[in-house]
Amino acid sequence: MGETPFSQRGAHDGLSRHCRFPDRAQGIPGRRPRSSFAIASFIFKTLGMEKDVRLVSVGSPSSKLAALKTGAIDAFVLTGNPVANIAASGEIRSVASINDLLPKKFRYINSHMISARRDYLEKNSNTVGKTVKVILQAADFLTKNPSWVLAKLKSEWKYDRPVAKMLLGKLKYKLDGKINPEGVKNAIGFLLEYKVLKEKDLLKIKIKDVYTTRFTG
Repeated sequence: MGETPFSQRGAHDGLSRHCRFPDRAQGIPGRRPRSSFAIASFIFKTLGMEKDVRLVSVGSPSSKLAALKTGAIDAFVLTGNPVANIAASGEIRSVASINDLLPKKFRYINSHMISARRDYLEKNSNTVGKTVKVILQAADFLTKNPSWVLAKLKSEWKYDRPVAKMLLGKLKYKLDGKINPEGVKNAIGFLLEYKVLKEKDLLKIKIKDVYTTRFTG
């Protein structure tokens, strides 16, 4: 889930009453809202600002940033990493994070998932199991070797040292790889509420079939 950067000019006295919030699906007939729309809607609903903002379609992260710089929009939903250097320069700043609005047990956990087609998983369970093991080992290595991670953030991602250190502090991994069933139900409920999923979608599947504990217990 992403942070919400706002332009400096609109953030000094809180959230702008006429903030235009971009999302690709808003206002396009026949298309479902995307997750960024759901996140934006959730943030503004929680803050009691639903009537104070208008959601608009912009496009890619680079398009969102360009629109923000020209004043076409006042904010956008995005994870912090792609705009970390710009945020550090003071051009934009994060004023709201969905993490701060979630129940404590769901906060600040990277939600990266290892996904596989069901047919592939059944036919290649040994390969999938080895892949899961290697990824968890990599997460463990990253957790135990912050200096190595810091160096890679600077050399591979071209982050300045202060920004790399800031991002390093946000890297948190669940090292056992276990999936929380309550979290899955919560996520599905969220997607249903904001119409990213429809009720009829769930008629085709059972929640227990969305994930497997075969490789992590």
